[in-house]
Amino acid sequence: MFAGCATVTGGLEQDINIDSKPQGATVLINGVEQGKTPITVELSRKTSHLVEISMPGYKYYEITVEPKMNNAVYGNILAGGAIGMMVDGSNGASNSLHPDEILAILEKR
Repeated sequence: MFAGCATVTGGLEQDINIDSKPQGATVLINGVEQGKTPITVELSRKTSHLVEISMPGYKYYEITVEPKMNNAVYGNILAGGAIGMMVDGSNGASNSLHPDEILAILEKR
C-alpha cells in the first residue's frame, strides 16, 4: 500500500550484464570478486558501484556504474503519491543504473 511506483515496477536491484574480450576475465564489484566474464550481476539501484575487470597479461579495466533517476518516479507524480515518492527516493527504486551493460575490450600489456 505504501510502496512507490518505481519500487513496484522496477524493484530495488537491477541486473547488469558484464562481458569482456577476451572472455574469462575476473570481475570485482566494490572490491568483491563476483566471478568471470560473461556474468550477470544484480546490483542495488541506490548507490554507485565500482566494476573492475582484469586478466593476466592484459591492462586493467574499470568503470563506475551510476544510479540515475528513472521514469517510474513520474507515476508517483501523476498518481499524487507523495508517500510513494519518499519511499522510492529513500530505497533507490527511483533510479536506474547506467551503464546497464558492460563490454570491456581488454588490451594486451
